Amino acid sequence: VLAARFHDSGYIESTPFFFKGGAAADEVAVSSPTAAGGSLSGPSTLVAERRVNLEAVLEPDEDHDGYGDVSQDLCPGSPIATSACSGSLFGSDLQGERSAAPPSCACLYVQTTLGGGSTATTVPGVIVRWRVLNGGSGTYRVMVVTDYPEGSGGQYHAYHVLGRSEAGNVTAPADPAFPKISSFATRLPIPAGAYVGITVPGNTVPGFQSSGGQATYSRTEAPIPGVSGVVGESHNGAVLYDADIEPDVDGDGYGDVTQDSCPSSALVHEGPCPAAPGGATGNPAPPAPHPKPLPTIRSLTVKPKSFRAKPLGKSPADAAGGTKIKLSLSSAATVTMKIEARHGHRFGVVTRLLEKLPAGRAAVAFSGQYRHAGKLSDLAPGSYRLTASAKSGAGTGPAKRTTFNVLPPR
Repeated sequence: VLAARFHDSGYIESTPFFFKGGAAADEVAVSSPTAAGGSLSGPSTLVAERRVNLEAVLEPDEDHDGYGDVSQDLCPGSPIATSACSGSLFGSDLQGERSAAPPSCACLYVQTTLGGGSTATTVPGVIVRWRVLNGGSGTYRVMVVTDYPEGSGGQYHAYHVLGRSEAGNVTAPADPAFPKISSFATRLPIPAGAYVGITVPGNTVPGFQSSGGQATYSRTEAPIPGVSGVVGESHNGAVLYDADIEPDVDGDGYGDVTQDSCPSSALVHEGPCPAAPGGATGNPAPPAPHPKPLPTIRSLTVKPKSFRAKPLGKSPADAAGGTKIKLSLSSAATVTMKIEARHGHRFGVVTRLLEKLPAGRAAVAFSGQYRHAGKLSDLAPGSYRLTASAKSGAGTGPAKRTTFNVLPPR
């Protein structure tokens, strides 16, 4: 059931919270306000032939990671949602509110900075997939480009084009109110110090975010591979495309994570690696020791799920509040619990908890307080996400998530 809170009064700032519908079966339940995290179990009034002044876009979430599989999740079917499905991510994570797009053209866009830092690759690798959000219908490609210093100066940026991907045909959503991520597989080597650009069809601009100078991109006419001195003017903003870049240790042009079955040999891309040579007698090399299993968090809950932070200066005996984080471990491990606050579509890290726990079931008391810059503070009322991961000598196991709510103080 979808519900909403509205500000109602007899003055101009009042928000109309329902309107007359065309069917007698349309009903709206009106209830007095509740605190965040509360319920609508109190008395309510049913109003017939009315519809709530509210619209929402609902998307499937088959992997249950809290991100819509159509317009928010970079990796549907995986708990990874806002980073590369494999390797590292070049460009935007495609999250957040979008802005009015700049004038369209059949252009090459190159995202050169994000968050105030350069997007140039630091190590060589292979682009294995790329995405574009809200692209208009037509043919798109990503290109690998490097700086061409002889043609650069001031706000102008010149590039040398090293290669381009196969064409990716995008079909725009029928309704622009319903955004869509289009994703394409590829195999495109990229050296250190290079950028990933995207060419778009005419009269089209992908999703866009203004940046206040924290992100910049260049825009040039769509170039031809091998042409030097393609020049583009620099602009502020983020063009909503990205690419997953995997390492390529053997330099064979295949991504080591998803494309190369033998990352240690440039001669083999499918099937097993060549057999290692045996000793002087011709015996095969001894088998590698069996790796220890990674610690796994089998279950993770917060009980109670909605709670108030324990008041500062009160002992547990004379102050109600707080909660318990309950989890079950496959083996003894050090568990890191990251607490993030929701801000619109994004989450921001507030604090981290670190606990050494035995195998089996365990409970960690949490007061709802955290220490920042030496000062103890309460978590602000609102919605939070808890991400826990377990680490032992065998390595770090997969993360597990849950959510909880902090209620306003009484």
